[in-house]
Amino acid sequence: MRDFILVYINGERRELKGDDVFLSLSDFLRERAGLSGTKVVCSEGDCGACTVLRASPQQSEFKFKSINSCITFMYLLDGCHLLTVEGLLENDRPSEIQYQMVENNGSQCGFCTPGFVMALAGLFEEKKKIGEQQIKNALTGNLCRCTGYAPIIDAGLSVRPKEVASLVKRYLTNECLADLLEIRKTPVAVELRGVTFFSPVSLKDAVDWKVKNKKAKIMGAGTDLGVLVNKNKWNPTQILGLNQIEELYTISDSQKAVKVGARVTLTDLENSLEEKIPELARLLKIFASPQIKNNATLVGNIANASPIGDTLPYLLAIGAQLEIQGPTEIRIIDINNFYTGYKKFDLAENEIITFIHLPKPAEKEIHKIYKVSKRKDLDICCINASFVMGLGSQQKIETIRVAFGGIAATPIRLENLESFLHGKTFDSATIDAAGVEILKGLSPLSDVRGTANYRKLLAKNLLRKFFAEVSSEREL
Repeated sequence: MRDFILVYINGERRELKGDDVFLSLSDFLRERAGLSGTKVVCSEGDCGACTVLRASPQQSEFKFKSINSCITFMYLLDGCHLLTVEGLLENDRPSEIQYQMVENNGSQCGFCTPGFVMALAGLFEEKKKIGEQQIKNALTGNLCRCTGYAPIIDAGLSVRPKEVASLVKRYLTNECLADLLEIRKTPVAVELRGVTFFSPVSLKDAVDWKVKNKKAKIMGAGTDLGVLVNKNKWNPTQILGLNQIEELYTISDSQKAVKVGARVTLTDLENSLEEKIPELARLLKIFASPQIKNNATLVGNIANASPIGDTLPYLLAIGAQLEIQGPTEIRIIDINNFYTGYKKFDLAENEIITFIHLPKPAEKEIHKIYKVSKRKDLDICCINASFVMGLGSQQKIETIRVAFGGIAATPIRLENLESFLHGKTFDSATIDAAGVEILKGLSPLSDVRGTANYRKLLAKNLLRKFFAEVSSEREL
């Protein structure tokens, strides 16, 4: 057991103890490390001013990827190498990306500029073909209120890839990697003024500690909980970190399902599902910004239990299975039976969600996911919906599963609609009748994202959109 965490920052090895362990990454960089190039504006992971790069030996590839430092805590970064905008300097001179931002007038007040630079640095670390769309995608988590985005995009397009020095080759030495891998073999326990953090290296130790500390909050990436801490709405006193448990970073593939560990990032999951479950991979492309997806997890989205969680309706529709580790047994539960009320679920205080099993689409099965929000990228939905359907001969609906989010206190299956559609012909007359059926039992709330009547209209129109898309694609 050790009472410190280890990180590398811009190539410098740092062992952190006491208060430093519980700081957000942005606060540590600015207040402790003197690296004030990292800015903080929203403290919610929305604006990208705080963007830094992180490399973790546990990810699918040991390379630098962008994350939001404002909603990331130091205790979850043990065994990682971090880069700030100061670390991009080459012999005290601006890097190629910084140079092009200046040359293309991509900065005005300058407050957002370090975040844009770091997001672009993460993009060019990928070493893929980079055009305007790739640059726009990489910058979806960054906001600028002065310059407008055209000069910033021009700066990205002007970057000469051959002039971009590899950050991996510069910072991730064999010695550094060996040090980070070795340190992660030892669990961490830090206690300070009534607040306890424990990071085990095995699932058994994690469950054993949870049994003794039933009120402890389990932290994977904490991208949503970080917002609550920053807004003074949550102050945990017992924290169980999962970032050192190697098996939770795995994605395994069987004939019928994909098994995803609780610490697999959404970025790694998206890349893995491109061919296996393409509709979910498509949703993940607009799930959030790269900074969020490079840190957040699918199991975190499930455990957060938001009624408007982007992935949850689809997981209900496909009947995803949760693997839950308790002190004496492993439970497998259908996610349709998991949610019991608003932010409530079938999970004992001494249990941990460790894996989720995602069924692959059956042959000729039709999968569609829809998200309605004011923005395409990085926005909270008003309503999201998923349809999974199997068609038989003469366009008869043999199987149909429909789930919605943003309608009730939890994401829900529309079982009355499923029963109505089952066995009917998939045609406009059926959908017209189903449009009436879908409204039965729906009692959505009104809030800033839409009124109850608006949500009812959306639900009806999404059903029609599903019919229109499938009909067009299959020339029905």
